[in-house]
Amino acid sequence: RYLPVIKSGKIFNKNKECILGGDDKVAVAAIIEVLNVIKERNIPTGDIYIIFTISEEIGVLGAKCINLDLIKAKYGFAFDSDGDIGTIVNRAPYQNSIYAHFKGKAAHAGIEPEKGINSIKAASIAISNMKIGRIDKESTCNVGKIEGGIARNIVAENTKLEMEARSLKLSGLDKITREMINALKKSAKMTGAVLNYEIIREYDGFEVTEDAIPVQIAKKAIRKLKLRPKIISSGGGSDVNIFNSKGKIAVNLSAGMENVHTNKEFVKVEQLKKLSDLVLEICKFVIK
Repeated sequence: RYLPVIKSGKIFNKNKECILGGDDKVAVAAIIEVLNVIKERNIPTGDIYIIFTISEEIGVLGAKCINLDLIKAKYGFAFDSDGDIGTIVNRAPYQNSIYAHFKGKAAHAGIEPEKGINSIKAASIAISNMKIGRIDKESTCNVGKIEGGIARNIVAENTKLEMEARSLKLSGLDKITREMINALKKSAKMTGAVLNYEIIREYDGFEVTEDAIPVQIAKKAIRKLKLRPKIISSGGGSDVNIFNSKGKIAVNLSAGMENVHTNKEFVKVEQLKKLSDLVLEICKFVIK
């Protein structure tokens, strides 16, 4: 069961087998609260467009499907970064997903292993020749899933890999992806396994300059709350990647959530209040 509670100034899920879901429901809560406040207090603002997307975590699918031609706004803000209120993400990476399939040859592992080609071995050799983790200050690489074999006494015929590469620079992404594919190809040639692979560009990276309108508005709104703006780059993608690629200049702002994607996720009540205040200030600045 979903059991959100407030204790010691924090909102968390009492059921430790579940996440809080603050990523990104804290932003949804703050936005809805601000819309109510604007209506109740008759606060003047410019035109505001609210977009709630689906399936952000599994490939920013909702943002990809939106027809942004229907949105007249030229710039925008997402509230989908962790950490205390005041952080502005103006740069995020390009990402490729790489799916690979090694097809070997099945054989009895005890009677005639010589007749088999072990696809798990082929995948393992490929992985061992990849640079995995943080490649440099702008790039990362990960092997996130491996699936192969059907029984311990059968030389594994099929093994599948799911991997990704990220970089703040397109040239960096291309280099890492190329090295990963080369490792796959070399292993296939060495072991005799048949390799099939697919590269999917999940999203393009973006960089919004500090003099751009959304950055300037965010900085002014943050200072209005007597907080210090902090501009950073991120290693994670978000809907903002898609918005920028579709011509809408946007930045990602911190929403106060912590330990996201874990059952220790929480948000401080104080941060949730500051988030609501920040959203309201941004709405006010739209007409200034």
